[in-house]
Amino acid sequence: MGTFSRQEELPPLPLPDLNETLDRYLKSALVLLDNNQRRKTRESVELEEWWYDAYCEARLPLVPYVSLAATNSLLNPLDGSQICRAADAIYYWMLFWEKIRKETLAVTKSRGVVWDMHQYHCLFNACRVPELSKDRLERYFKTESQGDCPSHVIVLCRGNVWQVETLRNGQLKSPDEFYNTLQYIDKHSKDSKFSIASMTTENRDKWAQILHAALMGESHYQWADKSLNIVVCKDGRAITQGEHSNVDAIVIMHIGDDVAIRSRKFVWQPKEASFEMPKHLEFDQNYEHLKAFKAANENFLTLRSSFRVKSVVFSGYGNNLMRKVNLYTDTVMQIALQLAFLKTHGRFAPIYETASTRKFFHGRTETVRGCTHEMVAFGRAVMEHKNMADQKRLFIAAYEAHNQLMGEAMNGKGIDRHLYGLQKAMEWLRKDCKTPIPQPAIFTDEAYKISGDSRDLTQYVERIEFFSFIGYMGENDEIGSYGYVTAMRPDGYGAFYRIGKDRCYLSSFSSICQ
Repeated sequence: MGTFSRQEELPPLPLPDLNETLDRYLKSALVLLDNNQRRKTRESVELEEWWYDAYCEARLPLVPYVSLAATNSLLNPLDGSQICRAADAIYYWMLFWEKIRKETLAVTKSRGVVWDMHQYHCLFNACRVPELSKDRLERYFKTESQGDCPSHVIVLCRGNVWQVETLRNGQLKSPDEFYNTLQYIDKHSKDSKFSIASMTTENRDKWAQILHAALMGESHYQWADKSLNIVVCKDGRAITQGEHSNVDAIVIMHIGDDVAIRSRKFVWQPKEASFEMPKHLEFDQNYEHLKAFKAANENFLTLRSSFRVKSVVFSGYGNNLMRKVNLYTDTVMQIALQLAFLKTHGRFAPIYETASTRKFFHGRTETVRGCTHEMVAFGRAVMEHKNMADQKRLFIAAYEAHNQLMGEAMNGKGIDRHLYGLQKAMEWLRKDCKTPIPQPAIFTDEAYKISGDSRDLTQYVERIEFFSFIGYMGENDEIGSYGYVTAMRPDGYGAFYRIGKDRCYLSSFSSICQ
């Protein structure tokens, strides 16, 4: 037998799974490192920072493109309740802040599986800071075991900016004291036509230029760079607005539901309580700054008027009926929404549905690409009025295909985040090469853009439909928190729904030109 006679019988060298290789690498390296080195090494093998970069490199205004907004059905309009509701909001949101500080908040689980809690650590004391080309995220929150962290809140009133300390000798102040503080702020806040807060709704590079030069319903009721804003209207309705790069909507809505349940539903009068004077923050502003603030506010109003949001209560079915026929209501809703698009526009479109990956360390989301071959076959059968037996068979196939994709995405086996990581790795390898490395064909192929791109947040992506489940209604079928984020392109749709026992509640977002 010749020396090389068996060569062709040998299999090719296998390409190992990237995650498995990284896990093995960590096991081999961590044993030799101290705690600080271990933390840095873990971070170095994660896609996480590149994911934050995708948000922070976006130059579009945060509102509406990178912001989320929600309100709560438990807090109905009530004349004269604005300060009451605002005082309760500060108290109960800070009560949640204390739970996280003391690490007494229960670990979230879904169907018995533990979920990552890192986003709760990111939510408070965090802000996105404008920089040219790419913003940066600043996080100052610490648990008690990690050390001290800021405990004040910022109150915006008619464009004025106030700082309010929420603790006294380490104890949370009472709602009565917050009421008196807010009453003082309301009384002493003059109308400010042009506020620096308006700049947080502007194009990110414009805001960065103004900020660096200054060193320091309109756009000035929110500081859009903050991970969390609570807007309390004159009629007592509360709107939660958040900056999406740092946390996902489901975390903010979880706390929003807790706060709404605890908040009083009537106009209450505070007890006599002394209060610590709030600090009025005043900024040095010149003519150029004021001109920029005015332009930012005008741009915001123009942008706001180009979109519409509509809420719909659908009473055709809910969880009770779907359980009787052993179907997931969420999957049925996804199919129904795609069918609605098909009936409206006569075609199919790329779709983005959010799947949570919080069962993994620092996991956030993955994409479910819901426009499957099975869905297309079912949609065509409906449009062509095929017999019910064929429609049912094709519906079940579409339903099962969608569930399989959701299961794979939740288990870290989706498409978009993996391809995004590879794309970023290629960019990193190419940038310092004297001889340019060609972009792999998969990223330049037309199909990559048509089917959705890997959510390039620096520009509009191709996905027309963005449909997401945002939770179940309460025990008494109250809706609770509901809201939306923007559609992913100017002619796109967003639909975000909560599922009740016998009904579903949808918030839809679209361009006014639709």
